[in-house]
Amino acid sequence: MSAARYDEEQQQQDKHAWDSPSSETQSSEADILGLLDVDPALNQKMHLVNNGIIATHAAYEFHPSYPKGLTVALYVGMLTGALFWGLSADVIGRRIAFNVSLFICSVFTIAAGASPSWISLGSFVAVSAFGAGGNMILDTTVLLEYLPSGKQWLVTWLAAWWGVGCTIAGLVAWGFMPNFSCGDPTVAPFTSCTRSNNSGWRYLMYTMGAMIFILSTARVTVIRLKETPKFLLGQGKDAELVEHLQMLAAKYKRPCPIDTAQLEACGTITSAHSTSGLGLGELWIHLRSLLATKQLVQLMIPLWLSWLMLGLAYPLFNVFLPSYLWSRGVKFGVTSTYETWRNYALAQVCSIFGPIVSGHMANCRIFGRRYTMVIGGLITSKFAQNVAYPCVIAFTLQIYAACLYGYTVEVLPSAHRATGNGVSVALHRFMGIMSAVIATKADITSSAPVFNVTIYESYNPSDTTTFALFAAAWRAMRPNTAPLFEHLYPCGLMIRPVGNGTSSSSIQNVPMHKIRLLSNTMSPVILRGFRHTLQEDIYIRKASELGLDHSLDLRDSPKAMPMHFDGMFKFEHQTDESTGKQIQVQKPPAYQLFTCQAAAPRGDGHTLFASSRLFFRHLPFPWTVERLLRVTWSLDTNDGYWSASPGNLPLVVRHPVTGLACLRWHEPWDARKTKFSTFKIVIDNEEPGLMDVVGALTYDYRVCVRFAWESGDVLVSDNISMLHTRTAYRRNCDRELWRIHCD
Repeated sequence: MSAARYDEEQQQQDKHAWDSPSSETQSSEADILGLLDVDPALNQKMHLVNNGIIATHAAYEFHPSYPKGLTVALYVGMLTGALFWGLSADVIGRRIAFNVSLFICSVFTIAAGASPSWISLGSFVAVSAFGAGGNMILDTTVLLEYLPSGKQWLVTWLAAWWGVGCTIAGLVAWGFMPNFSCGDPTVAPFTSCTRSNNSGWRYLMYTMGAMIFILSTARVTVIRLKETPKFLLGQGKDAELVEHLQMLAAKYKRPCPIDTAQLEACGTITSAHSTSGLGLGELWIHLRSLLATKQLVQLMIPLWLSWLMLGLAYPLFNVFLPSYLWSRGVKFGVTSTYETWRNYALAQVCSIFGPIVSGHMANCRIFGRRYTMVIGGLITSKFAQNVAYPCVIAFTLQIYAACLYGYTVEVLPSAHRATGNGVSVALHRFMGIMSAVIATKADITSSAPVFNVTIYESYNPSDTTTFALFAAAWRAMRPNTAPLFEHLYPCGLMIRPVGNGTSSSSIQNVPMHKIRLLSNTMSPVILRGFRHTLQEDIYIRKASELGLDHSLDLRDSPKAMPMHFDGMFKFEHQTDESTGKQIQVQKPPAYQLFTCQAAAPRGDGHTLFASSRLFFRHLPFPWTVERLLRVTWSLDTNDGYWSASPGNLPLVVRHPVTGLACLRWHEPWDARKTKFSTFKIVIDNEEPGLMDVVGALTYDYRVCVRFAWESGDVLVSDNISMLHTRTAYRRNCDRELWRIHCD
């Protein structure tokens, strides 16, 4: 019997067995509520959220070299579990997988709480996730195969337990994490983090593991699940199927008009399982049957793509939500762990109601399943307020996710439902692994959109959106003379003209306001090969186009210099709003405009530019942006070009345009290095070892570009986001740079 005919027959069976006025309100709804009460899909979500919550504090304790390893372990386990339990449920049956998978999850969640090391924690999490990976598949499959056809939309409501699971985990974390966790480096940098003072995440794992264990026990002792009728039918076990249906009918005092003779009269099923029994052939039949017809191909490809995209969006929102709330809390003045976990719990409460709305929309003829997903996807948009943003996103995202969750099992062929569901969820988990990679490459503590991270950014981190707009605008203005762009490693952009000798190759025709925009995120921006770059009047005019210019500086020295930013001794008087007193505020220039009149010999006189964004991306554990935001430092110099002792200088400031964190630093410099000037640096409120961290990382090849000048080069650098220095060069060479500061 074909899977399609089997579905049609089963619908008729549902109609005869259950669709009477009394049974519709008693038997079917009682079964549904019974399943929902003691088989919550909430364990799946609790397990996922547990690891999103504990990862940061576990990393404080174990100091791993790859802090995102726990997320990778979680999703590798879930991916493997989805494939294993999905395929096995179509081969050995739903009942065994349904009962065993949750038990494995509970036991290893408890074991993870006792982990002595990061490796063991990741291993236990992976095995626990292997069990949890089958739960999402089996919950929907089992519930759907017991529901009458007219009530299948209720599968969407099952996703409401995701929000319940997240809420429970968030509330438990709200109780444990603020009270039983070691001090965050941002507020207690000198406190050691050990098992004795960092047990909050362990208590969370024990509590959630115990709750899941109770639920897994309830599956065996309360539900006592029999094999689903549709699986038995697909396996050709007609007698066992009839016996099971008659037992259910007797339990709820309903007639069961189906008998073995009626089923045998329909013929023998040949497409749902292999004649050779268990083995690769059996697995291949289930996989192949998902794409057996053109209609199935047209159904499965968009369905799997939907799961792929959801697999990227969902973990980035939920698993990294604690990091986002903490980092945005710093910006909005919310810095306590109590408020962070309160906001997290509020967001998860909102997600409970999304599936309920989704279920009603899916059952409405106007919307149906597909338009419900379209609407849910479209309204999942950004809200700026720190608490409203995750709350609204949690609600709207669940409208889409819950409908996709229920729609998937509804449209899959019954005999291959668990396999198709397993592949869908496996694709979802694969993108979850990719989300960990994105979180590694992207700064999740930044307010910049995570979706701006691309493959290109893995080797050249820059603002690809600004660059694309700039290139498009240039081509629109001069379609036949578009410049050539070359990305430098690890930062920087070189622009060369096309059509040498034409008007377009003159520096006079370069739109400096666009160069200024590019420099905010792609500094240094170098214009090479353009004409008229050595003429002083044109150079000064281009500086005026870039911004309000200061004096032209021709001074140069063959000596090496410390890493610094220009204008650190430039202050202006401002009134402190809180005290009304006059204070001095550092006011360095925003941009530097260089032109190279003569270059040093090859290998000499490099200018080094260190990117703040790359500095914070590669900042080693346990240092964080938030921790450095609190740091101040002092400088003392009394010879050379300067004689000043400014103090209480912020180590990190926010960029006035991008809002990103920018490093403000001057490298310590003593008389043994050069006679240029000496600078004594003191960290006011942090460990002295921070100076070594900053000093090493600002020169790191992943952060600092070493630029070799050529005569005629014009360079624009953002003086707020970049630090710079130069190497020594031969005293008798003709190297000459001009520099103008611009605001």
